[in-house]
Amino acid sequence: MTTARTSTATGAVGVFLTTVAAAIAAVAAYRLARMRRRARILRRINPQLPIHTSFFSRYSPWVLFSPLPRTWLAAFPGGWELRDPIGPFRNGIDKDYDDGTGGQPSKPAKAFAVVTPDETWLYLADPLLVHKLLVTSHRDFPRPTHYYGSLIGFHNVLVDDGDAWRRQRRLVAPQFSDRNNTFVLAETIRLAKSMFHHWEAVASASTTSGQTAFKVPITYDMSRFALKVICSAGFGFEVDWPDRIPPGRKHSIEDCMLKSARYRLFLKTVPAWLWPLFSKSAARAIEFVSEFDAHVEAAVADARNPDVLANGSLLDALIKASSSPGASEEGALSEEELYGNILLIFQAGYVTTAPTLNGAILLLASDPAAQDRLHAEAAAVFGSLEDASCASLKDLQRLPFALAVMNETLRLHPVITNTAAWTADSAPVQSLGNLALPESTHIYIAIRSLHRDPDNWGPDAHLFRPTRWLPGSPKDDSAADLVDSPETTLLSPKVGAFIPFSEGPRACLGRRFSQTEFVALLSILALRYRWSLPESADPAHVLDGSVGVFLLAPSMQNVVMQPR
Repeated sequence: MTTARTSTATGAVGVFLTTVAAAIAAVAAYRLARMRRRARILRRINPQLPIHTSFFSRYSPWVLFSPLPRTWLAAFPGGWELRDPIGPFRNGIDKDYDDGTGGQPSKPAKAFAVVTPDETWLYLADPLLVHKLLVTSHRDFPRPTHYYGSLIGFHNVLVDDGDAWRRQRRLVAPQFSDRNNTFVLAETIRLAKSMFHHWEAVASASTTSGQTAFKVPITYDMSRFALKVICSAGFGFEVDWPDRIPPGRKHSIEDCMLKSARYRLFLKTVPAWLWPLFSKSAARAIEFVSEFDAHVEAAVADARNPDVLANGSLLDALIKASSSPGASEEGALSEEELYGNILLIFQAGYVTTAPTLNGAILLLASDPAAQDRLHAEAAAVFGSLEDASCASLKDLQRLPFALAVMNETLRLHPVITNTAAWTADSAPVQSLGNLALPESTHIYIAIRSLHRDPDNWGPDAHLFRPTRWLPGSPKDDSAADLVDSPETTLLSPKVGAFIPFSEGPRACLGRRFSQTEFVALLSILALRYRWSLPESADPAHVLDGSVGVFLLAPSMQNVVMQPR
């Protein structure tokens, strides 16, 4: 009897497992057929386009939330895309790329496609097509707002499209004005002096007598510096170096802003009924988000109070513009849009500027001639570090080499690794240059590849050479070759070949904000210090980091500062 029951149970389990296996095989076969059909259609209408197939997209829920290891998923047909998690963003689509077929790697064209069972991903590094996509035909290829929205979670000028985007842009764009940039400049110089004082105070307490050089955790400090500038010039919060906790608060405003952004995503993506499973994380999330919201609510209330003097911050200007009678006629920002744009200003102002400052300083650490040129340029404009507090926006126009360093850093190490557009699910086949794109095609501009292509930048495209941006300037960076013009205009690269702030109507509104902060800080840094890498650092790898869906995250590095 027992044997018969065991046999029956074993048979039932076997039938169940067989059924599950058959269902999985049927789903896999169906998805494989869909993938091949999509690839076949794309090849028929684009015979010149290199096309790869991948059973999974690296961004699909099958990958992001699968309990299976990525190495297992990579074993599926076309799984080569998962073997290299940052694929074309690191290697560049102009490089030889192994498609996993076992054959010799080939050199693709300036565009190639990856076809999955559900959608097509077009990777683009052709400057003319990039310009067409972002500028001349931008209405035909909207942003995938559903995708950006799932990442950011709030309505703002980045996420929205159509009339909602145009209305918000009319209100938000004018607030990035010379008035605000003047505030950015003043706060950058004030915070830089405070940072220098802190560095030297810490160094004097920890170094031996007579030693003047000291080590600085530059990646961390540039992250903190950019955070403080956006706190102050973006939101009007009172910050200094090091962090200070306001009376009645548990955390510094810097920590609240930084950690609330991270924890807000947790609260938005994890259902409330699951929070008890993450009791510690949920408690910290609620604590930081609540405290950040209290800071913002107080700042918004002050900006709306006619008895409180304007502080020159972006937040103050944005609220006053949105509350004006003219704004109500055009359509003022809703509370959700106001809050969404506040969060966007913080993320864009901090997440992008910090890695650029860090990257430039690390690149210059191995280039003392470029540092000396920066010093000579800054000394000619500011005179001394003390006199820099009187600098104006017009003075920054006389610092072309500093801006050239910024451009060259962004060329080699763009913080935004790609930007996206798409053809809607129901759209007919659309043309982009000589390409025909069916529905559900996501278009990704591989910015890193675009910026390093020798066809755009010459045979030394892989080298850090800021002087490539200066008209008539030789290849070396010696101080003797300073450009004579007090307001030198940087050279314009090939159309579509340099897009660190994107191009066209959707270009970054905060470009001048970022440039003002970068040029001011780098110039007075060179005015005060020389710097180099620690002996243990490898110059070839100091800027190694991880590449996410859109952003470069640098690894932590130090530099050795030597006061001049």
